[in-house]
Amino acid sequence: MIFDNGWQFGTTKIMDYVSTLGCRARFTAVTHPQTNDQAKAAHKAILHGLQKKLDDAKGKWADELYGVLWALRTTEK
Repeated sequence: MIFDNGWQFGTTKIMDYVSTLGCRARFTAVTHPQTNDQAKAAHKAILHGLQKKLDDAKGKWADELYGVLWALRTTEK
């Protein structure tokens, strides 16, 4: 089992449980700069698309979200 920086899961009880399953526990670092930058870029694109759609009606972002996501997913890059 892999835990993302979840040292709170490194207790004796959990380690014993993992070993009864025939597994080993591994801990990894949360940060991965390449994917963090990609996520920031995707969030920026989504927010930019929502801002274009919702100049006057800021409270209706949930209604427009699917259209913005569809546009981002189908646009050739």
